Amino acid sequence: MLGVYDKSTKAIHLHEAPHYIMAHTVKRIKNLKYTTTEVRKNMSKVHELGEAFGSKRTIKSVHAAMRNRVDASSMEDVAHIQRIIEARTATLPNKGTCPSKSHETIS
Repeated sequence: MLGVYDKSTKAIHLHEAPHYIMAHTVKRIKNLKYTTTEVRKNMSKVHELGEAFGSKRTIKSVHAAMRNRVDASSMEDVAHIQRIIEARTATLPNKGTCPSKSHETIS
Protein backbone atom coordinates (compact mmCIF):
# COMPACT_ATOMS: atom_id res chain seq x y z
CA MET A 1 0.00 0.00 0.00
CA LEU A 2 1.30 3.43 -0.93
CA GLY A 3 -0.22 6.70 0.28
CA VAL A 4 0.17 9.90 -1.75
CA TYR A 5 -0.85 13.24 -0.21
CA ASP A 6 -2.46 15.75 -2.59
CA LYS A 7 -1.90 19.29 -1.26
CA SER A 8 -4.54 20.88 -3.47
CA THR A 9 -7.40 18.65 -2.23
CA LYS A 10 -5.81 17.90 1.17
CA ALA A 11 -6.51 14.21 0.69
CA ILE A 12 -4.47 11.02 0.83
CA HIS A 13 -4.79 8.65 -2.12
CA LEU A 14 -4.02 5.00 -1.35
CA HIS A 15 -2.62 2.89 -4.18
CA GLU A 16 -1.82 -0.78 -4.24
CA ALA A 17 1.90 -1.38 -4.53
CA PRO A 18 4.09 -4.49 -4.35
CA HIS A 19 5.81 -5.27 -1.07
CA TYR A 20 9.60 -5.42 -1.30
CA ILE A 21 11.78 -6.96 1.38
CA MET A 22 15.18 -5.33 1.37
CA ALA A 23 18.37 -7.00 2.57
CA HIS A 24 21.64 -5.22 3.18
CA THR A 25 24.71 -6.68 1.50
CA VAL A 26 28.10 -5.14 1.00
CA LYS A 27 29.45 -6.29 -2.36
CA ARG A 28 33.08 -5.51 -1.60
CA ILE A 29 33.05 -7.55 1.60
CA LYS A 30 31.33 -10.53 -0.02
CA ASN A 31 34.30 -11.29 -2.30
CA LEU A 32 37.11 -10.75 0.19
CA LYS A 33 39.84 -13.38 0.12
CA TYR A 34 41.54 -12.27 3.32
CA THR A 35 40.30 -11.94 6.85
CA THR A 36 39.31 -8.69 8.43
CA THR A 37 41.89 -9.15 11.18
CA GLU A 38 44.67 -8.96 8.56
CA VAL A 39 43.15 -5.79 7.17
CA ARG A 40 42.88 -4.24 10.62
CA LYS A 41 46.50 -5.10 11.40
CA ASN A 42 47.71 -3.60 8.12
CA MET A 43 45.60 -0.48 8.49
CA SER A 44 46.74 0.03 12.07
CA LYS A 45 50.38 -0.23 10.92
CA VAL A 46 49.74 2.30 8.14
CA HIS A 47 48.05 4.64 10.61
CA GLU A 48 50.90 4.29 13.10
CA LEU A 49 53.43 5.15 10.42
CA GLY A 50 51.30 8.09 9.28
CA GLU A 51 51.06 9.45 12.81
CA ALA A 52 54.78 8.95 13.50
CA PHE A 53 56.28 10.24 10.26
CA GLY A 54 53.47 11.92 8.36
CA SER A 55 52.72 15.54 7.71
CA LYS A 56 49.89 17.42 9.41
CA ARG A 57 47.64 16.62 6.48
CA THR A 58 48.45 12.89 6.72
CA ILE A 59 47.81 12.89 10.46
CA LYS A 60 44.47 14.62 9.94
CA SER A 61 43.47 12.08 7.28
CA VAL A 62 44.44 9.20 9.59
CA HIS A 63 42.28 10.63 12.37
CA ALA A 64 39.41 11.21 9.95
CA ALA A 65 39.65 7.62 8.67
CA MET A 66 39.55 6.29 12.23
CA ARG A 67 36.49 8.43 13.04
CA ASN A 68 34.66 7.38 9.87
CA ARG A 69 35.44 3.69 10.14
CA VAL A 70 32.34 1.48 9.81
CA ASP A 71 32.06 -1.69 11.83
CA ALA A 72 30.62 -4.22 9.34
CA SER A 73 29.79 -6.70 12.10
CA SER A 74 27.26 -4.26 13.55
CA MET A 75 25.30 -4.32 10.26
CA GLU A 76 24.85 -8.10 10.24
CA ASP A 77 21.95 -8.07 12.70
CA VAL A 78 19.65 -5.70 10.82
CA ALA A 79 16.81 -8.23 10.67
CA HIS A 80 15.47 -7.07 14.04
CA ILE A 81 14.85 -3.60 12.57
CA GLN A 82 12.74 -5.16 9.83
CA ARG A 83 10.71 -7.07 12.44
CA ILE A 84 10.11 -3.84 14.39
CA ILE A 85 8.97 -2.04 11.23
CA GLU A 86 6.60 -4.89 10.34
CA ALA A 87 5.15 -4.91 13.86
CA ARG A 88 4.60 -1.14 13.93
CA THR A 89 3.10 -1.00 10.44
CA ALA A 90 0.71 -3.88 11.03
CA THR A 91 -2.13 -1.45 11.76
CA LEU A 92 -1.70 0.47 8.50
CA PRO A 93 -4.15 -0.21 5.67
CA ASN A 94 -3.14 -3.11 3.47
CA LYS A 95 -4.51 -4.99 0.48
CA GLY A 96 -6.94 -6.98 2.62
CA THR A 97 -8.48 -4.00 4.42
CA CYS A 98 -8.92 -1.72 1.40
CA PRO A 99 -11.54 -2.03 -1.32
CA SER A 100 -10.51 -3.72 -4.54
CA LYS A 101 -10.40 -0.38 -6.39
CA SER A 102 -7.02 0.74 -7.67
CA HIS A 103 -7.04 3.66 -5.21
CA GLU A 104 -9.12 5.20 -2.48
CA THR A 105 -9.27 8.78 -1.19
CA ILE A 106 -9.11 9.55 2.53
CA SER A 107 -9.91 13.10 3.68
